[in-house]
Amino acid sequence: MSSISPDRLIPGADLAGVDLSKHNWGVVDLDGANLANCNLRQSYFSEGYLTTGEIHTKHHLAEQLWASSFRGADLTGANLAGAHLMGCDFENADLTRACLDGADLRRTNLRNANLEFASLVGALLSDACLDGADAQAADFRGADLRRTNLRNANLEFASLVGALLSDACLDGADAQAADFRGADLRACRIPEKDDTSSYFSSPKYVGVANLRPASVVGLMLSRQALDEALTDGVDLSQAILE
Repeated sequence: MSSISPDRLIPGADLAGVDLSKHNWGVVDLDGANLANCNLRQSYFSEGYLTTGEIHTKHHLAEQLWASSFRGADLTGANLAGAHLMGCDFENADLTRACLDGADLRRTNLRNANLEFASLVGALLSDACLDGADAQAADFRGADLRRTNLRNANLEFASLVGALLSDACLDGADAQAADFRGADLRACRIPEKDDTSSYFSSPKYVGVANLRPASVVGLMLSRQALDEALTDGVDLSQAILE
């Protein structure tokens, strides 16, 4: 168990390299904190309900439901494998090269977060928001991204092999050279042919973007999404069409 006092878990705290693993920290506010190379493996920071007298306007959600906040925090290289982070707020946080393998990130806010080279293998991200997130070269293999908002996200060179992306939104996403082998994209919102804001549909990147020939083996895609996406020159002969 960590020997760190909960009193140190405050906005702007310097907790670089600290061991916060395998402990239930409840609802905390670590906005702007330095958690670089911090060990949060199997820690618990999920959302919870406040008791009378603890209500505060910041991060106050409906029905007094709060979520731990890491807004703008530095989590570069942090170990969050298996951590319980459901509903937490990581907006504008830096998670470069962080390990989030198997982490529970359901309903988490990762808007504009930096996830470059982060590992999220098998992570639970259903209903999460990654709008504008930079996930270049991130590893989402086997991750659950159902109903996830990936609007305007940078997925360039990311691995989404075997990921669940059904009902996800990829409008405006940059998925140049991303790998979607075996991914489930059924009912996934893919930019339409005339949407030039996304590398999914830009003619310049046909053949090297998300549906490049090397990345569609075993792909599960709805016929409607296929009709709406620009796939000229892409070999979908081995795709699984709903």
